[in-house]
Amino acid sequence: MTPNEALTAALMDVVNHLPGGAGGATEFVPGVATALEEMLRTQPAPAPATGLSAAPSTGRSTDLVTTENVSIELIYDGFDAAMMEVTLDEEKRFIRIKEDVVARCTLSESKERVMLVAYYGIKEDAQRIDRLELVNRINDQYVLIRASIDDDGDLQFDYCLVLKGGVTRKHIVQAARVFLMLVPKAVSECDEDGIVD
Repeated sequence: MTPNEALTAALMDVVNHLPGGAGGATEFVPGVATALEEMLRTQPAPAPATGLSAAPSTGRSTDLVTTENVSIELIYDGFDAAMMEVTLDEEKRFIRIKEDVVARCTLSESKERVMLVAYYGIKEDAQRIDRLELVNRINDQYVLIRASIDDDGDLQFDYCLVLKGGVTRKHIVQAARVFLMLVPKAVSECDEDGIVD
């Protein structure tokens, strides 16, 4: 079965499970069969089976970030193109991102992960137990970001994006924006004792 035949079979299975079967599909989505046929007709032929994958014909193959092509400059360019306020440090080790919160974006030494980190100061008189309870509340309520206490006793947030298999530049930008949105929200919602500076 070719990829187009497999796609057609899967779509027809979905259509047949709509209320009223295939007839229901035409009631709810006029022209769906015509649109699908046109999409399948205009798809490029599959690449020959040489063991090498052909570059997509969409002209957007450079949008895919992999462990082979990633660099801190490539990530910076994605953030900059997305109109984020970013600066690259002089030694090109990290990107400083300034939105509602300031964060750092780094690339792991193995180039397998993009890492985002943000810090909040904690009042000096805050007890260790209060710091740890804050971290536990955040980690209990937020699964996409991880909170911890760093060696200086400050609140640290981090998130890692795995590049194995490749991700798009857009996905990296969206992940950073979600991180930058969740961090201040987590502090606001979870700092019950008011220990964050």
